[in-house]
Amino acid sequence: MKKIAIFVSGDPAATRRVISLFNEGNRIRVEAVIADSPATLEEISKIDSSVMLFSKEEWKEGKEGVLNSLIEKGVDKIALENWVEPESEETDENSFGNLDSFNISSEEEAPREVVAVFKEESHPAIPTPKEPVSIDEEWARTLKIDYNENNLREVPPPIPGTQSSSSAPVYAQPTTPTPNNPQAAEKNQEKMPPSYLVWSVVITVLCCMIPGIVAIIYSSQVSTKYYSGDIEGAKRSSENAQIWIIVSFVLGVLSSTLYLPIALIN
Repeated sequence: MKKIAIFVSGDPAATRRVISLFNEGNRIRVEAVIADSPATLEEISKIDSSVMLFSKEEWKEGKEGVLNSLIEKGVDKIALENWVEPESEETDENSFGNLDSFNISSEEEAPREVVAVFKEESHPAIPTPKEPVSIDEEWARTLKIDYNENNLREVPPPIPGTQSSSSAPVYAQPTTPTPNNPQAAEKNQEKMPPSYLVWSVVITVLCCMIPGIVAIIYSSQVSTKYYSGDIEGAKRSSENAQIWIIVSFVLGVLSSTLYLPIALIN
């Protein structure tokens, strides 16, 4: 969680809004308020009693102690709402020690300004590389892909932004066999074993249903395992489908053989 302290002179409208919005969450919290008016401090204490409160006199007489208290509480930055230093009537850049400060303006803009400060800190600008890069590496950065000089085409395109180009460098991609690309499967692997799916369906309808369903399950696994690269698994599923087709056929024949004599006797 990011923590801030707010130094406010005059009407604390922005301070009230920031405390109300952020102190209920777990991302940004107002840990302390230093104000020039006792009424302001009393008003802040009603919004959130856990916020540390310091008067402008306490800041003026014991600046170092207040700063140490803020640091102990883990304050990251100091927000200034119309703040004026007690002695110089202006804000000194060195008044807050090692803590960075930033300004918050109106009641409406203050929450966005607080978020923007920490957002810029979380996403710093990427520095320009000191050493020159190749054309292909520049393209890789533009397209946000990993640069690998071994997978580039022979003639690279121009640097992005120097002239119009309708193509980017072609990076070699491994060919993965899929159900939509059977040619790649045949090129890179041996032929898919038979699935016996039609026989599984026929034997389920005409013979014995339960072993037939098992045969259908194994039959449907053949192509799935084959195109995922599991050749041995596809072979096992093909063999199991064949076995259960035979089992279904045998059980169907036996049941028919036993059913006819029983029917004749009855």
